[in-house]
Amino acid sequence: MTHFTTNRMLATTALVASLGLMAGPAEATIIVQESFDYNVGDTIAGKAGGFGFATSGTVGWTTPNEANIDSEILAGSLGPLNATTSVGGTLQFIDDAGSAGSGSRTNRYIDDTAFSATGVQNNGDVGGAATDGTIYISFLMNLAGPLGDSSTGFELALGSAGTGIAALGTDAAGSGLIGLIGKNGQGNILLDSADVLGLHHYVMKIDYNPNADDVLTLYIDPLAGDESSQTAAGTSTGEWRFDQVGFLNFQNAAGGFIDEIVIATEFSDVVTPEPGSLALLGLGGLLVARRRRG
Repeated sequence: MTHFTTNRMLATTALVASLGLMAGPAEATIIVQESFDYNVGDTIAGKAGGFGFATSGTVGWTTPNEANIDSEILAGSLGPLNATTSVGGTLQFIDDAGSAGSGSRTNRYIDDTAFSATGVQNNGDVGGAATDGTIYISFLMNLAGPLGDSSTGFELALGSAGTGIAALGTDAAGSGLIGLIGKNGQGNILLDSADVLGLHHYVMKIDYNPNADDVLTLYIDPLAGDESSQTAAGTSTGEWRFDQVGFLNFQNAAGGFIDEIVIATEFSDVVTPEPGSLALLGLGGLLVARRRRG
């Protein structure tokens, strides 16, 4: 076998392998993304960047009690922490008053039509009723303490009042619970304060089931690689129907930071592949380049 033929076979094999890795699951896609790519110093009210959010009705981030909460865009990203996206700025949210009853929910409506091919679109909402499919909700968050007397964190919400159906953070109304707190009959995933305080990458996988309870699986700081290599922090069952994502901050003068909110259909859309996969992609490119020079 000639040197030329050997090189050609190696290049072809590597290229096929790398293309297979690049292609991934046929239906993989990012549906919603908010990287807070706004001017540094801007407040979040009314901002409408990113994609996958409502473009009619209530558009952009809504802050019903902006007077009580300071939400400001800072430079730089919190990531990547194995998140697949890391652009734009970071949103800092602080309760200005820092007293009981102060603070706010800050939410943004999802465009449910963006989920039409996923099986989880439901008459303006995501999930509920006879929906059948899987989504992954990923975000970076850095919460400051103390946590015991505050309700602070990322939230899924539903309805015109922005009622939270679940929050990941702390819940003062729930006797100081820490973790993923269900607000609509779902089970809680209780966590240690170390899993909530400080900077973390969270991935919430929701399996929607038309004939039984939906199942939410929570991953904290997932490692680079596929889902089968991860250890879940816990699971929760119930109905995970929502039409808004956002954050809440009541009674916590310290507040926190949030960044890179992504909703997708595959784990690989929100967590970077393992380094070996990336190396193989590079090897395929190098061998093809060598073949061309030969």
